[in-house]
Amino acid sequence: MAREFIDAGAKYTGIDLSSFHHEICLKLFGHHNKAKFYLGNAENLPFEDNSFDYVTSQGVMHHSPDTKKCIDEAWRVLKEGRTLCVMLYHKNF
Repeated sequence: MAREFIDAGAKYTGIDLSSFHHEICLKLFGHHNKAKFYLGNAENLPFEDNSFDYVTSQGVMHHSPDTKKCIDEAWRVLKEGRTLCVMLYHKNF
C-alpha cells in the first residue's frame, strides 16, 4: 500500500513494529523525500495529535494485545474531519 500512496505523490508516513519490515520499507522507499518510516508500536504512536489527513491500517491492528488502543491512537493523530480507514480480520472459533 505504501507504494500506491508514494507513487500517487502523497506525503507518506509509515510505522511498523517489525524491524525486518521496517528495513524493507527503508530499502524500497527510503530515497523518496516525501516518505518517512518509523519503527514503533501502533498502541503508542510517536506523533503529535492531529498530525495526519488520512490514516489507514490494513489487517494489522487485530494482532495487537490492545486493538482498541491502536484504534484510539489512530483517531488521536488524525486531523478533525479527515479520514480513518481500518480493516480488521475476525474469525469465530
